Amino acid sequence: MRIKKMRDNAVLPKSINGNWMDVYASGIAVCNLEYFKQNGFKQEFKYEGEVKYRKGDTVIVKLGFALELEQGMTGYLLPRSSTYKNYGLLLTNSMGVIDTNYCGNNDEWTMVFYATENGSMKIGERPGQMFIRRDVEMFEFEEIKHLENKDRGGYGSSGK
Repeated sequence: MRIKKMRDNAVLPKSINGNWMDVYASGIAVCNLEYFKQNGFKQEFKYEGEVKYRKGDTVIVKLGFALELEQGMTGYLLPRSSTYKNYGLLLTNSMGVIDTNYCGNNDEWTMVFYATENGSMKIGERPGQMFIRRDVEMFEFEEIKHLENKDRGGYGSSGK
């Protein structure tokens, strides 16, 4: 796959353990939700040093690369297991899903977090991870009146 480094400080994704790749903060902006709703990604980003944020802030982390996914592939961005512990940040959309149409020269992979506490992040740190998978085949649904399988018991029925 073809990848474009967006700026000199960018660290391209790499696998340290296993088949997931760590992604690195290349640019960070902090704002409140109302400002983010009005301005989206048109923020003042810092590209070096440490960025501080406060509880309730929106923290936008540019990852420093654009990627041309092959047809039939989808990219996924998720926080690392230690992101909440280390930064007090939650990924706002739970999981970023990148399709093959997000492949332009300026389509930088980015994560948007909600700060649950005051904290900071340095450029070059690893707030997330990614993986790329082949898509499943497309299918159509057949609507029926009754499924002929045994019920498991509904939502939450498998116990603790």
